Amino acid sequence: NHISKKYFIEKRVGLELLYKGKKYGPYVNDIFLRHTKSTANFKITLNGNVLHKDFSAIGYTVSTSTGSTGYNVSLGGPIAEPGVSCLLLNPISPININTRPIISNPESEVIIEVVRKKPGEVFVVGNGKDLGTLEVGEKVVIKKHKMELVFAVLDHHDFYVAPNGHVFTL
Repeated sequence: NHISKKYFIEKRVGLELLYKGKKYGPYVNDIFLRHTKSTANFKITLNGNVLHKDFSAIGYTVSTSTGSTGYNVSLGGPIAEPGVSCLLLNPISPININTRPIISNPESEVIIEVVRKKPGEVFVVGNGKDLGTLEVGEKVVIKKHKMELVFAVLDHHDFYVAPNGHVFTL
């Protein structure tokens, strides 16, 4: 099909994943860890600062602004406009209610380590695709991918209006 409408180019952040010594990406939406049956305990480090030493949750997500309207928002995280360059960190069903989503600088480095886990597996997922599992003591490193992602956006596109005509209500 030929696109006859006008469009503009938008540059966005993608994610890079370091998992078991191999780099993956760029991921346009999100990377997350999820326990298959119950909960796991995670250590979360952001730019060398330990945010959580040992917190229990089903999992943890790191999203781009593009991915903010997907899994991140279903977890109660913020919606970020596509032009906003950031990383969104969000726990999945944390046991501690004081654990909140974080909006971070796009140059940030996030390290997620499995500290303990209940029976079952902790999966590493990139853009909805299972990449493998993590055992206790293993970790992933997530940061901005060196390659910028380029999108062609139609000029009639309105970010706050869904294709079905519904307006996001925040």
